[in-house]
Amino acid sequence: MKINIRILCRTALLLALCIASQFLKNTSVYITGTIINAILIVSVLSCGLLGGAVISVITPLTSWWITGSPLISAIPLLLPCIMLGNLMIVFSVWFFSRWLGKRVPTAERIQTSDSRFRLVLTVCLVAAVLWAGASIAFLSALSAVLQLDKTSPLIWMSLISSIGVFLFFVLLWMLCCRFPKTWLLIAGCVVGSVVKAAVMWLLIVKAVLPAFFPASGLPETMLSVASVQFSVTQLVTSLLASVIVVLIWAPLGKYLEKQVQSA
Repeated sequence: MKINIRILCRTALLLALCIASQFLKNTSVYITGTIINAILIVSVLSCGLLGGAVISVITPLTSWWITGSPLISAIPLLLPCIMLGNLMIVFSVWFFSRWLGKRVPTAERIQTSDSRFRLVLTVCLVAAVLWAGASIAFLSALSAVLQLDKTSPLIWMSLISSIGVFLFFVLLWMLCCRFPKTWLLIAGCVVGSVVKAAVMWLLIVKAVLPAFFPASGLPETMLSVASVQFSVTQLVTSLLASVIVVLIWAPLGKYLEKQVQSA
């Protein structure tokens, strides 16, 4: 019973933080969006799936009441779409870090003499080459479409390829050192961010806005802004929130576990 009360208090506190951050929405959607997504992820980690789901459903309503969005006022069907997008990232984090985390044993440290090390090294090298090739092909096609000069794409190709190769080898080093369950949290955050953005893009940008925006009487400029806000912006803010949560959850999670054990 004490644990249930503690979880209820955590959920209420996180919801209050969400509502407080929504008063800053007029400053930058990237600030408030990142904060809210971070709170959604922390809520499911600290309060469980139900706590995260409750905050996912309530925050779009409070945001509408606080900011008085004319777009949502004209098209109320956007609210359940936003709620569903929030639920996607919450469920993904719960599935990877909680449900799957209980079923995946903690892996041992991989030594350089282990055959698995050579396998991981081969996979990462192939992935790095594919990343470099894909980035070069993409930027070449993009430069042809946008009719950019030849020096600018070359710089971006080199930069993106270098970053990609560097990241692959950083992940390789981390994997060879150990495979903590933090990886499951990272996977849940990344998958949830992509699925959330994809769901909101399909439902809002491709379905709801084309069907209801012409009759709303809102200016056309708002349509382009909304299309970006419910697709690219959602992906960026979710990924930024994921980085923040991964950095802070290790000490925060240990602290919450100690509280539960001492109860």
